[in-house]
Amino acid sequence: MRRTSSPHHPAPESALARLLEVESRLEAMLERARVDAEATLGAAGARAEARGGTLVAELAAADAEVSATLAAEAEARVAEEQAMLAAARARYEAVDAIQLDALSTWVIDEVLRMAAEQSP
Repeated sequence: MRRTSSPHHPAPESALARLLEVESRLEAMLERARVDAEATLGAAGARAEARGGTLVAELAAADAEVSATLAAEAEARVAEEQAMLAAARARYEAVDAIQLDALSTWVIDEVLRMAAEQSP
């Protein structure tokens, strides 16, 4: 079967009208896609900003927890050192003259013994 041509260009005008209509629809779709993309980017930015705030709060909480733990450990260590110091001070203050004399005699004897071992 052979096609016959239509008289006086009705097809080109119709095709041009269809092309313009398609172009118009594509432009409308493109504009909707741009609007959707802007909305998506805006929402993502808001979520990222909210998440950033949440992360800052989480970091602050973790920092406070670690600081409290370190402070408690330091205070416990200081208390332990103070207790050891108090015990040493009590032992020192409990030494009377007789004990001091006996200790000094022992130290002198040890020094003399070590000197004797070193000499030929």
